[in-house]
Amino acid sequence: MSDLSRRIFSLFFPEHCPFCDNIISPGEDWCADCRKKVAKTEDCCPYCGKPVCECKERKHLDRVYSLYFYEGSVRDAILKMKGDGRAAFCRSFGRILADRIPNEGFDWITCVPMSKKELRKRGYNPQEWLAKYIAKEKELCFRPLLMKQRETEAQHTLPLAKRKTNLNGAFALSKQVEILGKRILLIDDILTSGATLEESARVLKEGGAASVFAAVIAVTDNRLKPKEKSDIIEENGENSLKTD
Repeated sequence: MSDLSRRIFSLFFPEHCPFCDNIISPGEDWCADCRKKVAKTEDCCPYCGKPVCECKERKHLDRVYSLYFYEGSVRDAILKMKGDGRAAFCRSFGRILADRIPNEGFDWITCVPMSKKELRKRGYNPQEWLAKYIAKEKELCFRPLLMKQRETEAQHTLPLAKRKTNLNGAFALSKQVEILGKRILLIDDILTSGATLEESARVLKEGGAASVFAAVIAVTDNRLKPKEKSDIIEENGENSLKTD
């Protein structure tokens, strides 16, 4: 789309800042005010993605890239993207996240998959849309390398110990996929316990991938006291389909 076409299109379908929902200029991803306010994860461990290192919990991921902490306007924006049909936010987050990811010689970009039931309920896979926008910005190839082969309980409703086993065997390589020696960039929306990304990376590594890097919009802050289950459900909304 040309710059002129984009401007004409924006007159009828204006883009909104994902954090404050104000209208932004064509080509912008977020407003100037939110650029100053939103807390970035610059001090997180680059390998596990957390402010307090959890590398001992990571056996398969090689590195994690992230943008923000899962709080305030960031949390609200992600919930809108996932639950309120604001798929356009995937484009904004995808472009912002693409700038955060250095060129690491990736062969393919893929995403955490959803089951058919989850996909029917939501209507689209936000992680896939994120991955495709990032692939476009990085001029890389997106490939759906993983599939979810069984239903699982929502991760955010489970205690930490159960989260680590809830996804065991849930993912598998897509049929006729050859990833031997490939460097993979794996996309998800939020990093909480890390169980979803770890299980996805395990399947990719056991399938022959040489390395698996992950990129997420936000991470939960492990310097804070863990919340009670009722607080998390209320915070995320009763209909939240959070899967990490």
